[in-house]
Amino acid sequence: MRKSILNSVLVIALLGWAREARADIWDPNDDLPSCDTLSTPYFTSPPVDLSKVLGIEPPGFFNGDTHIIPIHVMYFYSDFTVVGGVPTPVLTSQNQPIYAPGNVLITGIEWDLKNGSDDWYVTFTPCREVRFRYHHLSVVGETGSALRARAEEIKAGTTSGDLETWCVGDPAVMCSGLVNIAATPTSGELGRVFWAGNPAFNLSMRDNRTSSTPPVLAGMPYSFDRYNLDYSELSTVIPAPTMPSAILFNEINPSRTAASDRQVRCATDYFDSTSKGSMEALFGNSDHSISWPSPANYPCGRFLHDDPGKIKGSWFADTEITEFIPDESKAAALTFDSLAQGTPVITIGRDLLPTGTTKLMVTFPGASTGTVNRFFQQTAFVTGGSQPIYCYDQLRPFDFGVPYSSSPGSTSGVVIFQLQSTDAEMKLEYLPSVTDCSSAPTFTSAAHTVIR
Repeated sequence: MRKSILNSVLVIALLGWAREARADIWDPNDDLPSCDTLSTPYFTSPPVDLSKVLGIEPPGFFNGDTHIIPIHVMYFYSDFTVVGGVPTPVLTSQNQPIYAPGNVLITGIEWDLKNGSDDWYVTFTPCREVRFRYHHLSVVGETGSALRARAEEIKAGTTSGDLETWCVGDPAVMCSGLVNIAATPTSGELGRVFWAGNPAFNLSMRDNRTSSTPPVLAGMPYSFDRYNLDYSELSTVIPAPTMPSAILFNEINPSRTAASDRQVRCATDYFDSTSKGSMEALFGNSDHSISWPSPANYPCGRFLHDDPGKIKGSWFADTEITEFIPDESKAAALTFDSLAQGTPVITIGRDLLPTGTTKLMVTFPGASTGTVNRFFQQTAFVTGGSQPIYCYDQLRPFDFGVPYSSSPGSTSGVVIFQLQSTDAEMKLEYLPSVTDCSSAPTFTSAAHTVIR
């Protein structure tokens, strides 16, 4: 994930302990063929039984909580209900097996302890220049399998021969390790998905070839440095010898390496036409009550929205060490709904909101003139002059696929934004007690500055 979405790998390492990585470790790229030598498509079957999948969200979704800015992964949702505040798959969807979609080499496993439960991630690939990853498995491998055995070694922090394992926390709360196990769609389960607390799993991928086939997803960031944590930067927060090797970092963090967001592709483009069609038929919101509109300029979603000279895009707090933040509580995004196209959305993380406000994910009646409710893409940085304050009122709660006119309820207050000395710096503030923008509200001492 982006530099702004680091999980416990880096957050806990800042605070705790890690086992030393080995120098003489196996590099998967030494044993993998070049992708250009393989016939395409690489994959011939979906990851799971699609009859157990209710809907698939393409890249670009967010929830205003753990994901403030649009995310680059696909979400495969099961049918689920909320039991005691916990999203739980219905019985007929629980603990479904997940498989390799083709002939692949499993190269890495990550284990996290979240809310007292194991949470697993598996990295795999058919060839050297691409990496695919399943997120949120309840178990890895079948009982008695080599894959299960290696997963248990990694959870225990055990390096196996030249397969490095790296852990953080004491006792460990996250461990990652290299894996060298071949898998096919019929060679057995890679694990299980759809469990209490995680009614969905993610599929992410990257392709580091310069070819644009499959095509790069739409959108560009203002600065890639704000989205990527390069391995060379890791040493600024995790001192040697507690760092993982660059090889392991590449396998367990396939979307956090240098230039990774330029390498994100649509995962379904790597499947045969039957599998691709079956999965894309489920594109839409989580329960597929709203189907994906398949817009021509982003047929497989869009997660990069930065627009130079405008307030549109993703923004990050400027007070964090080495320019990354441990979660998205200090992030904001001014984007749009990919389902109800054209519906503008403001999402702001809880640490950028007034005390007592934990979430702000709202839409508003867009305007094409003035500074009130101006569409983000029509705002402008003023060269050599004072910057206008853009004010947004008549706020309503946002839900994907629901245009402003149909959004139920209302959200009190206004949100104001102002670009600063450059279009890479912006001041923002949510003013919950201000009725509307008619009074031309200005910033208080509680305002926050964000950058991109």
